[in-house]
Amino acid sequence: MERIYLKKDIIPKIQQGKKVDTQEVIKILENSPQKGRDMVVIGKENFTPEVVEYILNAKGGSKKVAVDILPREQAQKLGFKYPQNVRRTIDKAEMLHTLNRHGENGEISKARKQPPLTKEHLSKWTQYADEADMQVFSKDDLGQDVIVSGKQINGHYVVVESIRKKQNELGFKTMYFERGDLKDNPAFDLAVSKDTP
Repeated sequence: MERIYLKKDIIPKIQQGKKVDTQEVIKILENSPQKGRDMVVIGKENFTPEVVEYILNAKGGSKKVAVDILPREQAQKLGFKYPQNVRRTIDKAEMLHTLNRHGENGEISKARKQPPLTKEHLSKWTQYADEADMQVFSKDDLGQDVIVSGKQINGHYVVVESIRKKQNELGFKTMYFERGDLKDNPAFDLAVSKDTP
């Protein structure tokens, strides 16, 4: 296997929240562990549509990326055992599932006439979740903890679902757009509005 050398300042730049060259980010992803505390956190500013494309085209089964660290307060609210180091991750399988259902040729986006999801939208999933107008804590069909975040954008809204996983991770589950008003979505009937005291 060919050894890949990274510029010495790349990891410190990423850890400081700085944008770095996409090819350097891809080299890091090719050589970093896929789970555990040694997984390199690339930073949301480095999770670009090009990185999404790389992950989707990666050979082999699963490819997971740690995008950023969840704020400690939010991790405590979610009941993580070690709230100081909860990674927000996204996996190739979830991205493919989301695009197949809610993307341009997605069965659900066509049937419901939803605005189609793109790789650019996927690259902003943490931003949509962080800037959510409403959030609700729920359980999925398997009884796992899920955070459903909704953000109103003009005449439609985006919904991001994140799932609490083992190994101190909050993982991307799915994301989709809907036409209309976020307040009319029954998933948010018991939601916590960020505007409400």
